[in-house]
Amino acid sequence: MPFVIQQYGAKVYLTERKGHLTRTDKEIADEIDEFLGHAVPRIEEKLSREGLLALRGKDGVIRLWYETGLELRRLWGEVTRRFGLPDTELKLFLRAVHDHAKALKADSRSDRLSNSYFYYCYLLAEFPRSLLESAGNWTAWVEFLDSPRVRDDRRILEWFVTKSPVAPPTGYTKLKWFRAIMRSIRDRFREIDTTMLSESELFEKLDEVLRKLESKSSLGGLIKAESQ
Repeated sequence: MPFVIQQYGAKVYLTERKGHLTRTDKEIADEIDEFLGHAVPRIEEKLSREGLLALRGKDGVIRLWYETGLELRRLWGEVTRRFGLPDTELKLFLRAVHDHAKALKADSRSDRLSNSYFYYCYLLAEFPRSLLESAGNWTAWVEFLDSPRVRDDRRILEWFVTKSPVAPPTGYTKLKWFRAIMRSIRDRFREIDTTMLSESELFEKLDEVLRKLESKSSLGGLIKAESQ
């Protein structure tokens, strides 16, 4: 099923499905586009009433993007039920939402598909906000999700969310520990297709990454203490 997307000021029909688009396909795409034209402004109005849009540029902006993710998930559920869309069209849906957004449109990434803020919002809204906030700020989460390996295998994100809120070792702030874990994961799996691993295999390797980092951090703290 195609979506209406704006490209260079022109309306085009895009879909993840292979094959020729029929007139019916385009008519349904136009119906979806009209539906989003009403639904997206309502979401922005809701976020504004709740004072969340005012968080842009502030430390607590993760609340705005998290609630945006929840709204995107609700809207995607409604659109898929109403128009019978497959999951494969999610990223095009988010791109179409971006075209109808105004207050949230300042995100220059949102016209992309695989690494837009809207996609990151959608992914993170699967988890409790308290866990996300206890691990790091929005900038750190974006840095983590900028890794194609993380985006390609959501199980890494699932593991990270549950592990990263653990109290950081001595000498680390919460944010520094978040980034230390994140970068260790990215380095470990840079050349590995994790989607070929079973969940138990993947989580075992991730646990190993964390153990090595904790051991290295503890040793570094001990050496530093003895040198003083």
